[in-house]
Amino acid sequence: GAFFNCQRLGSVTIPNGVTSIGNGVFQGCTSLYIIDLTAFTNPQSIPTLANTNAFQGIPAEAQFQVSSQEMYDAFTAATNWSTYASKFVIKGAT
Repeated sequence: GAFFNCQRLGSVTIPNGVTSIGNGVFQGCTSLYIIDLTAFTNPQSIPTLANTNAFQGIPAEAQFQVSSQEMYDAFTAATNWSTYASKFVIKGAT
């Protein structure tokens, strides 16, 4: 829960090399609109999402940004990440 209920966190960039995201890390971050995952370019490098509550309570309009269709497909199918599938977008795609 490193950022649990952080009301001022508007965006976060998860760098390549992060291997897991723990329980409730961003839970209740009501201003978190952008989760940038574009550093991940290999489907095998997707970090483990420990629990579906990691991003619980973020705004409905929040976006998980990925770099390509391949990464979109990988993240939206991955265990626990699939909970947020409707929030994933390909950065730069129109």
